[in-house]
Amino acid sequence: HPDDQRRREEAAAYAAQKQAELEAAGGAVAAAPLPEGEFTGFVFAPAMFQVGSNAIVTRSDGSESGCNITEAFLTALGPQYNVYLGQDDAGQPVFKWCAES
Repeated sequence: HPDDQRRREEAAAYAAQKQAELEAAGGAVAAAPLPEGEFTGFVFAPAMFQVGSNAIVTRSDGSESGCNITEAFLTALGPQYNVYLGQDDAGQPVFKWCAES
């Protein structure tokens, strides 16, 4: 759908801009190598949705909106997603944190 495509392009452009800002500020750090031996720590539940996927979320007023998943975080409380809902009347991007239901 054209609205989904537009929303995906806006989200990708916004994410690329924020990533470039993070890298320019020195906020991105290299990951440490994995330790040797068997892992004995907490295992996070896998995410059901990947970044770039379109989804439907329930808004705070109870209505449903199409969105684009811009970030996915694995947490002890389960996967958390930051989704792009489009732009508000002032042209600012609108995001919402969501969990799987």
